[in-house]
Amino acid sequence: MLTMELLPLFPLNVVLFPASRLRLHIFEERYKLLMERCISNSAEFGVHLSTEDELAAIGCTAKVLKVIQTYQDGSFDIVVEGVHRYKLKDTNVSDENIVMGEVQRIREETELPAGDRIEKAVALYNNLVVVAYKGKVDLLNIDDVLRNRDYLSYTIAEKVGLDLTKRQDLLENLSESQRLEEVIQHMEETIPALEQYEKIQQIVKNDGYLPKAKF
Repeated sequence: MLTMELLPLFPLNVVLFPASRLRLHIFEERYKLLMERCISNSAEFGVHLSTEDELAAIGCTAKVLKVIQTYQDGSFDIVVEGVHRYKLKDTNVSDENIVMGEVQRIREETELPAGDRIEKAVALYNNLVVVAYKGKVDLLNIDDVLRNRDYLSYTIAEKVGLDLTKRQDLLENLSESQRLEEVIQHMEETIPALEQYEKIQQIVKNDGYLPKAKF
């Protein structure tokens, strides 16, 4: 049985996935102190979705990879990486006004999606990012993915336009196979709309004619 631990939480209007990276701007004194401690001690903290002062059931531990910018007012920007999901059991507030969570880390399942579903997900993802990002996002290499199948659903979810609720639902789903099916369904619904939008934009771009009403 997994043990309970006390974890400092950083409540945000964002969802962090395991192995995903986020840039965070740290400006409140309490969180500046927390991040400085985490950096000094190579310690983790919890990035936890907070909506309307309500904390989600599941969050993700994070480690600070790098301080990328500091500002004259003492605030700074950091890059963090998601490490491990956890269930939030209880909370209290420390003397430094940091929310402390009593958490239990989630044991990740060992069963991974079938190869044909992975291939389908990668093909859809590559199609989507070509249309949406125009070369600004790297394509996934199927051979690399098949060698390392962990967290593919989360990798895809970063870039396919899931709303906050769907991202949190994905974080809370314990089955990688189910998570992958969810992002496949989302991409199958999203790609036609993106392609239609692209066609409309191309038509507008190639329209060099002047409206008759103006002359």
